[in-house]
Amino acid sequence: MYLCNNSLPKQHPISLTTKDFDKMVNSSAPFARKFAKDDPVLDKIDKELLGRTDRFAPGAWCVGGSDNGSDPCSVGGDHSVFSPGPGAKRLQELLRTLLSEDFRKQQWS
Repeated sequence: MYLCNNSLPKQHPISLTTKDFDKMVNSSAPFARKFAKDDPVLDKIDKELLGRTDRFAPGAWCVGGSDNGSDPCSVGGDHSVFSPGPGAKRLQELLRTLLSEDFRKQQWS
């Protein structure tokens, strides 16, 4: 996983920046840390991965259209409805791999 530089005991993780963005996304890691306060990479994650602008991340509860750049969450639907997005699908694949018999055999050999 590409989460932190922990090659030495008690070494703190590096602060991830925009130069690490592609590696983070392609790493299959479900979580990442450490980020400096207000680092631009956080805005990039919000915009490109979460589809977030100035509001909470959109989801199935946003029933408005996004025509002409309008906010689909300006019209709310049933906020108890959740649909998995691309991140959830990546997490599902990671969990499937981690729980697979082949992976477990590698860990115990």
